[in-house]
Amino acid sequence: MMNVFYPPIRSPFGSTGLNTLSPLTVLLIVGQMLLFFALTYFDIIVYFPFLCIGVLVFYVCVKNIYVWMPVSILGHVVLFMQKTEEITASELAFGVLFYGILLYWLFEKVFIKKERLATSSGDSWLIFFFVIGLLSIVPAVLYSNSLSLWFREYLVFLGLLFYFPAREVMQTERGKKVILGTVITLALFSAARNIWQYRTRLSVAEYAWEVLGGRQAMNEPLFMVMILVGAALWMVYTQPRARLVALICVSLFSVALIMTFSRGYWLGAAFGIVALLWLANNTERKRLMGVMLLVVVTLLLVLMIGFSDVFTALFTTIASRLSSVATAVQDISFANRLVESEKVIELISLNPLIGYGLGASYTYRSILHGFSVNGEYIHNAYLFLWFKLGVLGLLTFMVAYGGKIIQGVRNIRGSIEDQDRPWVLAATATLICMLQVSITSPQFYTREPVLLIALSWATIAAFSPATNGKAAGAVKN
Repeated sequence: MMNVFYPPIRSPFGSTGLNTLSPLTVLLIVGQMLLFFALTYFDIIVYFPFLCIGVLVFYVCVKNIYVWMPVSILGHVVLFMQKTEEITASELAFGVLFYGILLYWLFEKVFIKKERLATSSGDSWLIFFFVIGLLSIVPAVLYSNSLSLWFREYLVFLGLLFYFPAREVMQTERGKKVILGTVITLALFSAARNIWQYRTRLSVAEYAWEVLGGRQAMNEPLFMVMILVGAALWMVYTQPRARLVALICVSLFSVALIMTFSRGYWLGAAFGIVALLWLANNTERKRLMGVMLLVVVTLLLVLMIGFSDVFTALFTTIASRLSSVATAVQDISFANRLVESEKVIELISLNPLIGYGLGASYTYRSILHGFSVNGEYIHNAYLFLWFKLGVLGLLTFMVAYGGKIIQGVRNIRGSIEDQDRPWVLAATATLICMLQVSITSPQFYTREPVLLIALSWATIAAFSPATNGKAAGAVKN
């Protein structure tokens, strides 16, 4: 009997685990367990249908990696929108779906199929980094760190493991379309939501300061990446339809990024454009330079039409915010980050080799608050890695990260296919610009940038000419 839960393709998860049981048997067993649980705790009986749907989704995702990939990427919306420090029910559900299947995939690939994970530049160093992160439990216990915070911080780093299955899936045409299409869908949803919410707030604004106060400081890394994607598409493709899509992409996500009023990411996007100019050939550079004026004109028209009633105030605020980039060192927020960094550097000097372990915190006198505060968050990503994982943790991560950039540059300079070229250009430029952004806005250990980094690594590795030659033996399309 044909299985109705997934298409008739070979499951990339192999023939172990749930594959040895029939779908009906699994659903009956799990359904009975959930029903017993719901009846025992009567107050959650109303959630029983949702639990059943969740189990069904989980099972389908286990059976079909082409379902799990987009569900996992789109599911990150749950994490992007969570602002609480407690673990919510939605975060827990997503964690089971994402990390549970991810670890299942890795276990089967390494221990059942006996296949290597480290097949691309920097992979071995990345695995070494995860080992160091796990061993950081020792200094975490010695320094009495919060073990729950240790677990949460390590869990964020484990999100980089998504790179491995994404790399394998993207070696097929179907996989490329699924993953890239899902990321674009996520970006469009996020941009539309942010622009609409900002426009709604401005419609009831009464004072000039509300133009900045109503900003939507969400999804800045995603918008920054999509600007680079649009720019790369314009550089490579010459067809009118592709050019139109590229122009809309750059313009739409530029508006969305502007609405965040995040100077660090504005500067990061500009740095990424410079990286694209460096990576591109002469013809592509000329195309990119030519479209920059067109994008500026398009942005002005969009702002004049969409924000006609507040255009003057909006334009003035944007110009003021942009000009303040040059004098950001005088900003009190930036000065507070310097004080934060000075304290962390002082602590690093006392223990530079092994660090203090994930979950470590520190105390410094905040300029913003006017009194001493205790914090575990560090705006400088490099100092975060050094402070918590020691010099080995910092070096292993940066070598792995740099290895992907080098591989991306080699792909671009080599014989990569034209249809893959814009994606590798954008992925490599993304990794480069995040190096700059991470000085003041951490990219290596926050959820959204971690997803984008993992996908950028996967794009570079999967679109490598050497990897494409092995695609036939990877995942059946």
